[in-house]
Amino acid sequence: MTDADVVNYHASGESKKEIAKSDDEQVPIVGIPHRMAERMTESKSVIPHFSFFDQLDATRVMQLRDNIRGRAETEGFKLTYMPFFIKALSKTLSDFPEVNASVEPGAKSLILHKHHHIGIASKTEEGLIVFVIRDVQEKSLEETIREYDRMTAKMREGQLVREDMIGSTVTISNFGPLGGVWATPIINYPESAILGIAKIRKSPVVRNDEIVIRPILNLSWSFDHRVIDGDLAAKVSHRFINLIENPAQLL
Repeated sequence: MTDADVVNYHASGESKKEIAKSDDEQVPIVGIPHRMAERMTESKSVIPHFSFFDQLDATRVMQLRDNIRGRAETEGFKLTYMPFFIKALSKTLSDFPEVNASVEPGAKSLILHKHHHIGIASKTEEGLIVFVIRDVQEKSLEETIREYDRMTAKMREGQLVREDMIGSTVTISNFGPLGGVWATPIINYPESAILGIAKIRKSPVVRNDEIVIRPILNLSWSFDHRVIDGDLAAKVSHRFINLIENPAQLL
């Protein structure tokens, strides 16, 4: 068989005919999965992605959560770590506004968003959705906790409306409950960054030349390379880490 034979075979369409066999089931992609597939395809085809991986010590943020969890539960809130991550990301965006940006079609200008509308990628029975916590830059940590709790309740009850799922400027994807150590999340087009959060795991690390066990959290960032280079990505990640490792700054 020659190269010309291979080209002619694919050009004839015969290769496509062999994909579907007579006993295969064809399942339509509709609804939320269809829309998500379109957006992810658009994102990967338009945005030059690059990934940046990092780790942080979650000891202090775990202590802070434990300190305020009792009060939250008394008031009817289930306190997770996500509001801390949301607030830390917002403070990071204040220091690096290029991350809270979108590239205009044609890559001729950059839109710097003044509002921190942080999307939360979540798995539902209908498919993967992104609901939005709006104007986080104006919210205290307590307000962020309350709003996150309100939105997750709406999601669980199937009460999210279109306005709850549009307009995000940067996204967090928490894949920790699903397992896995690292990821390469796809940016929620037309945003410039997405942060993937893994599960906090006890791991051996070196502190003062000694091996100790610490709760370690892996971070998986994806950035738009037209906007964010490696140097800026490192600064962004390090700022986020500093905030989570010293969470009194979030109060």
